[in-house]
Amino acid sequence: SIKHARPYYELQEAAKEAQIEALRSARKFQTSNGVYLAAKETISLAELRLMDDKAASLSAAWQEMLNHALLRVTEAEKEKTTSEQQHLKRAAVFAEIEKKLH
Repeated sequence: SIKHARPYYELQEAAKEAQIEALRSARKFQTSNGVYLAAKETISLAELRLMDDKAASLSAAWQEMLNHALLRVTEAEKEKTTSEQQHLKRAAVFAEIEKKLH
């Protein structure tokens, strides 16, 4: 009967929506992680260049660039952590709904 079937189909729709949200949050995490890794790489390369060039000093321009890169790392790390937590939460919701369906 329709009365018995409706909850199942509503749960299926909720599972589909939860899966979309979980995938969206996974993509956001991947993007955030990429930005974080790129910012860390920028700092590593700058530090290597400074160490290789013994004559180079830490000029105001270098300090500004490193400060900016450090800010990007900090912001990217926060975004990465937040998006990871959101993804884990949304993936758990999806898994719970899937468990109810099967």
